[in-house]
Amino acid sequence: MKYPQLLLLIALALLSVVQAAWQQFQLPALVAVHFNAAGQANGWMTRAYFLGYELAFTLGTSAIFAAFAFLTSALPAALIPLPHKEYWLAPERSGEARRRLAGMVLASGCGAVAFFIFLHQLLYQANLERRHGFSPPPGVVITVAVVLVAGPVIRPLARFSRTPAPPAPSPRRR
Repeated sequence: MKYPQLLLLIALALLSVVQAAWQQFQLPALVAVHFNAAGQANGWMTRAYFLGYELAFTLGTSAIFAAFAFLTSALPAALIPLPHKEYWLAPERSGEARRRLAGMVLASGCGAVAFFIFLHQLLYQANLERRHGFSPPPGVVITVAVVLVAGPVIRPLARFSRTPAPPAPSPRRR
């Protein structure tokens, strides 16, 4: 397969559907969905609205990242925000660079959807236990989000930030 990350993104999207289906009959009628810095609930939604939001958010995010990944092959080079794009998007390297960019976008999408699944599971647990408190500190949740979403982008961007050095001229023989 050209993009194994796409298979993972589809699997994660399907997992979000399974998660919502599993939670549908277990959540209370009123679901705590927003928590203050102390972890106390201060915002609620109906169960049906929450489940619709959960599905729309994870499936929509999956679709957006997939669309952006495939747009990398169709967009003009001027619209692609890439360091040293004149080098990386030169005709002899453009195909490989665009493939790597698409993989990077898909991997970041996998991280985003995995984070939403994690977040929805935390919301589910908080509501199922009827404690209406969010157990991990906000810093932990934010750290997980950054690692899952930005992590897959760091290494490829570092690669694109460098261009190979031109070959050294060969010494002249006398």
